[in-house]
Amino acid sequence: MLAEVIYGALLGLLAGLAFQRVTVFQIKRRTDESSKVEAVNTPMAIALWALLSAALFGIVFYIESETIVRLQYTLIMSIAISISIVDIDIRKIPNESVLALLIVRTIGIVSDLVEGKGFAEAVLPSLIGLAVAFLIYSVPSMVGVPIGAGDTKYSAAIGFCLGIHGFLEASVIMALALFIYWIYLKITKRGSSKTVTMQGPYLSLGVMVALIFPLEKIVAVFAK
Repeated sequence: MLAEVIYGALLGLLAGLAFQRVTVFQIKRRTDESSKVEAVNTPMAIALWALLSAALFGIVFYIESETIVRLQYTLIMSIAISISIVDIDIRKIPNESVLALLIVRTIGIVSDLVEGKGFAEAVLPSLIGLAVAFLIYSVPSMVGVPIGAGDTKYSAAIGFCLGIHGFLEASVIMALALFIYWIYLKITKRGSSKTVTMQGPYLSLGVMVALIFPLEKIVAVFAK
């Protein structure tokens, strides 16, 4: 097991370096401000990115044994980190990254079908997750609450990847993180609950927690 965790961590280092370069490319395509690119291209940023990726990959390789599941989880996490950085840096969520999430989960669905899983088990949870996530993020816009199109598409992709239960868990984590951030703004008097903030990083945090600590498995453990 230790050898597999180390192997996963090494893969994570490489993946972190690769996704950092992809993210820099995405930022360059969307802004002419060199400072925006430089902010995510410093030696410190690259090192922290690689270490975070290594830690997440190591955890995934420890908690999951199936290759296809490891592939899905690590790619989803890597894409989520990339989306977070772009959103923090230039307040945009790349459509290519959202599409990549859909492709990753589609590959997982095809693998499940090949292994003999039925439609209800392999496909339906993802479709329901996508529909519910899209609806939840679309309703506020209908009543005058501004929600970015990128956030809506990203949430729908997360619903597709995690299913309804995983998406709801990720959303709760996101809400808690945002609440803590708003408390920080109020204490430091740097803003208020009306301060506009990007949602991508907080949803990405929820995604990682939901993948590493899935509520369904936790409940099942305590139910025994």
